[in-house]
Amino acid sequence: MAKLISSSQQSQTIILQPNVVTEIDFRAVGGAFPNIFQIFNYGTATVICGLNPLVTVASNYEFMTAGASITVYGNPQNQQKLFFLTTVGCTIRINCWVSNDITTSELSQTTNSVIVNSSVTSSVNIAAAIPAGTNAIGHVVLDAGSAAIGHVIVDTTPTTATTVADGVNISLGAKADAAAANGGVTGSAIAFLKGILTSCQAATPAGANNIGKVTIDSTTSLPTGANTIGNVGLVAGANVIGKVNIVDFPIAVPTLYNVSLAAISTEYSQAITNAHKIIVSIQSGASTDSFRLAFATGKVATPTAPYLQYAQSVVYLIEDINIASFTLYLATTKAGVVAQIEVW
Repeated sequence: MAKLISSSQQSQTIILQPNVVTEIDFRAVGGAFPNIFQIFNYGTATVICGLNPLVTVASNYEFMTAGASITVYGNPQNQQKLFFLTTVGCTIRINCWVSNDITTSELSQTTNSVIVNSSVTSSVNIAAAIPAGTNAIGHVVLDAGSAAIGHVIVDTTPTTATTVADGVNISLGAKADAAAANGGVTGSAIAFLKGILTSCQAATPAGANNIGKVTIDSTTSLPTGANTIGNVGLVAGANVIGKVNIVDFPIAVPTLYNVSLAAISTEYSQAITNAHKIIVSIQSGASTDSFRLAFATGKVATPTAPYLQYAQSVVYLIEDINIASFTLYLATTKAGVVAQIEVW
């Protein structure tokens, strides 16, 4: 397929609800929306993808991704949105890029792969029976004849089990033989096996020997206090050891805000709490208009650095954050639009 623009890569992880069409938006990079998509289906059910919200399991879909598999989809027509549908809830991940070299011969072209033990292989049916044939698994092939494989001689003569009477084989010994006291005495194999079993069952004798290199220096005493030998007790507090900062990101319904931007170059604000991911866009926004946003007042009405400015057709996304509360400030170059804010 055509070469990809690596700087245009976008990635999203989405939880799909069963029998609900989910709309996924993509932002434009360099004025172009993505046209190469890689979909990872981590669930067990098939995920259907369409180019409009009328997608159904039976019809009106562009391609499908089977459970525990990956689909790569290319389309010369750059896509701002894709719509996904599944009958069983699951998690998917989407990577996408912009390619300027994709041709019409690659229109709606897809390739499929399968996820097997966290690895990817192309279109493998792991449930089908192994077909009949003469191929060998490995090199374990035994052909009729008198030839030896290495030093393993295949004897075609039937083998009959034989029994050795107790005590007849002197080296093997008899079941009544006494357990050998140690390895330096003379005895049968049964005597030595009994000696080993007796030693294993006996209690470990007392002594001053170290096992391995476990040496405890008794010359330096431990300071008095609430010290713990073995279990390491951690003192309660909010300090972080190194960079081990574990943040709990619960899966929950996002909070939605609609902020009316009635006048141009006027500051509007929205208070936000408990934010781990924020998506900001303009309803029915056009690429010819723009909007500004900042995290401090006095920056967006009259553009004053630092602030961010995007075309109103672009979706602003910030994720992997953990902010208890802040205020988002917005302004627009077109009056009467509505900013939509999605907070996870």
